[in-house]
Amino acid sequence: MVVIRAFGVVPVDLWVYRDGGRAVLDADPLYAGPLAHGLPFTYPPWAAILFTSLALLAPAAAKLVVLIGNCALAVLAAARTLSTLGRAPVALVLVAASAAVATEAVRTTIHIGQVNLLLLAVILWDLLRPDDRRSKGVGLGLVAGIKLTPMFFVLYLVATRRFRAAITAAGTFLATVVVGFSRSYRPIPPGSGSPGRSSTPAGCTRTPPHRRTSPCTASSYDWADRRPCG
Repeated sequence: MVVIRAFGVVPVDLWVYRDGGRAVLDADPLYAGPLAHGLPFTYPPWAAILFTSLALLAPAAAKLVVLIGNCALAVLAAARTLSTLGRAPVALVLVAASAAVATEAVRTTIHIGQVNLLLLAVILWDLLRPDDRRSKGVGLGLVAGIKLTPMFFVLYLVATRRFRAAITAAGTFLATVVVGFSRSYRPIPPGSGSPGRSSTPAGCTRTPPHRRTSPCTASSYDWADRRPCG
């Protein structure tokens, strides 16, 4: 029922991801102002580079891919978690994944197309690997480059004295920062407002057509000159 209902819900976060990827493809600034549904792009540039794959898909196709992908990731996360207790029957994995999907956190992630289940699956895969794996921490660093919150697990690695994995995770994260800013970051020229957006007679700037989902209203906000559109 959760999955069926997702087809009728607007995946707001997914549209923001696609707009971030489109900004990279079009060489537009990522942080010039609101994107889909008036929401800003609040993720590192590394994330926008990865989201270019979503921008290349039609909206309906991107929504279907992310919906199926999130369901698969919920199953993978359940399987990886239960595997720490021993061999888990497929039926138990499916029951656990279904129970997770019924919770508010996972249900919301599926409905609005969030990236959280991807982070969960990669973190579980990485941190539950044997400590003698030299690449342990790479997965954590990569997903921290998508959304910064996984960096808290570096503190967990330090607290549990897994210093090599902590250094690997931090180093991988820094690499995503360097790659992200070198490949996708576009500064906003001083005094020019937001490139790629046309100004209205009243001085209100609007999002470009491919990144706008609603007209500029009295409640929208112009990031270029920090005043409301009027």
